[in-house]
Amino acid sequence: MKDFIVNQTKYYEGTHHHMVKDNHAHHDQEVNYWHWLTWAMDKVESHKPSDEFQHKSFAKFSLFDYGCGCGRNLKNLAEVCAKRGLYDIRLFGCDISKQNADFAFKFARTEVPKVFYGAGAGPRELDGDVFACDGKSLNPRDSENKDCQTFEGDSMDLIMCTQVFQHIPNYDTRYSILSDMYRVLKEGGIAALHFMDLKANRSMYHDNWEKPGNMAVINPAYVKEDLKKIGFRDIECATMEQPFWSPKASEHYFTAKK
Repeated sequence: MKDFIVNQTKYYEGTHHHMVKDNHAHHDQEVNYWHWLTWAMDKVESHKPSDEFQHKSFAKFSLFDYGCGCGRNLKNLAEVCAKRGLYDIRLFGCDISKQNADFAFKFARTEVPKVFYGAGAGPRELDGDVFACDGKSLNPRDSENKDCQTFEGDSMDLIMCTQVFQHIPNYDTRYSILSDMYRVLKEGGIAALHFMDLKANRSMYHDNWEKPGNMAVINPAYVKEDLKKIGFRDIECATMEQPFWSPKASEHYFTAKK
């Protein structure tokens, strides 16, 4: 796993100039993506006491985007919350590329307050952080150093991850990330996970490539088995065809509760 993470980090630091051009904005046109976010938020809200959701001021709804790239999903999470009257949120993200994470922090610090101001919530600053992760967990890249903290456990209501796992062709690394998501979620918190069966330069689900590439799940039961083994419950999956890719690719949208 160590060699893979070194190679993966180098690769994505080297592709930052591509990511920053459009911040993956084309993915915002995907209907499946928005349905999945809504689905996940519905599950999180159903876990909360109803009287809390009748009052918009309940404290600090906490969300995390794993593999946040240049920050697109952070803004989108804020928009989904604002539409539901959820203004007091903590918003976190991480990416294996420090350049991406630094850009995403600046982007979120500018764009998230605009979302809430436009929704009538008044002036607000970003409450949260975006940082470079170690590639195998939700911890900061230097978390093994004594001056860098491990990301707080039992702290997030929702952890999302989209357009990421299909680019991690190392099974042990993916399993490590999923396990740490479980650690970081609150009891009853939701993991919203996206996988895609890309066609080119791909490993199979249980392979452990040491170099960057793609991965295909093919059978969603593999993911479900791992989530159950980690401790997740109420696991659901919706598999559908990605309409914008040629050749067409299957997408697997999961939600799982801690």
